[in-house]
Amino acid sequence: MSIAERVQELFLEIESLAREAGRRPEEITVVAATKTVGAAGILEAAASGIAHYGENRLQEAEAKAPDLSGATGLTSHFIGRIQTNKLRRILALFDVIQSVDRPEVLDKIERILAESGVTKTAYLEVNISGEGTKAGFIPEELDSWFGQKLFERYPHVVIRGLMTVGAPDGDSTEIRRDFRRMREHFEKFRRIDPRLEVLSMGMSQDFPEAILEGSTMIRVGTRIFGERAQAAPPPKSSA
Repeated sequence: MSIAERVQELFLEIESLAREAGRRPEEITVVAATKTVGAAGILEAAASGIAHYGENRLQEAEAKAPDLSGATGLTSHFIGRIQTNKLRRILALFDVIQSVDRPEVLDKIERILAESGVTKTAYLEVNISGEGTKAGFIPEELDSWFGQKLFERYPHVVIRGLMTVGAPDGDSTEIRRDFRRMREHFEKFRRIDPRLEVLSMGMSQDFPEAILEGSTMIRVGTRIFGERAQAAPPPKSSA
């Protein structure tokens, strides 16, 4: 099956899920998760209607960037774990930083952006399932941050959304419970800060549950590009 055919199949499923949830399909944005996918695959997905793509690895994204530089209408998202020593390069390359998972990352983003006076869209990663191995703010921490309007400390970081990753070993009931809690937190925080517009949750294995529980953005790789070979470790960098 081609990328275009997979995209069409995905759109039909999203439409069906949206109807089931009493929502409109256009409320849901698809971000193509493009780890190990070359620039040609990203462009084919874009031609099929996927205008957003997300990268986990900075060096892989940098290698593709020259072949994507002439494309119009594409929005790039960084969705991987952030290493602060690479933040300057991440901010230079990506339109949206989805995986802001701790205060020190916010601090450094603000310092870098303040140097040039530009702003950047960011989402806060939330550890909704409480797994110790997962990155992200915990909801109770964000209660304090939003309640005290601590994000006003970061005038160059425009926090437009929340992002989470579902439990990899959870069943559908558990996943929906976590996603439902995530949506409740999102709605609560949005009442405090109207800049919040995006709830990014759901990947290839659990996007149906995410849509049914209110996700406005899903990050999908396998459903668009098919099964891919295991990515080789990125080359070591002195940066």
